Amino acid sequence: MNSIGYIVFPGIEVLDVFGPISALNMLSHTVTNITMSIISASLDPVSSAPLKPSENGDDFAQLIVPTHTLAAPPAGLDVLIVAGGPGARAPAAELQPYFDFIKEQYPNLKYLISICTGATFLARAGVLDGRKATSNKFSWQFGTGTGPNVEWVPEVGVS
Repeated sequence: MNSIGYIVFPGIEVLDVFGPISALNMLSHTVTNITMSIISASLDPVSSAPLKPSENGDDFAQLIVPTHTLAAPPAGLDVLIVAGGPGARAPAAELQPYFDFIKEQYPNLKYLISICTGATFLARAGVLDGRKATSNKFSWQFGTGTGPNVEWVPEVGVS
């Protein structure tokens, strides 16, 4: 069984969620026994709306419906994916349940994947301590401030 969990939170970037999910949907046509779970703090729909209202009053957003909660995740996750987005900048106290979940799941995962500022979740959970990591360059100052024990790599090249 290949069990994939995808963490979503308020203010998530939809491209970070649906781009990879689209690729995983295609993969599911050729790989057997693959499952996908959408995990959040509750089973309530999660909005992609920015945490602060825009200056023009735009409230354009999408809702993502979780299948599992942080407190009751699917058993035996093989892969955990953490997307980014404006919500990654929420105060640590608001996001602490996500950090705790990542830290708890990490030792049993085959792969832990972050997208964009999702790396800040991994850094704040402590699972990147002593490791090299990178993140969105537009959010570089914020991102690198979330993991003082992470070796942040500003440019990633092929060696």
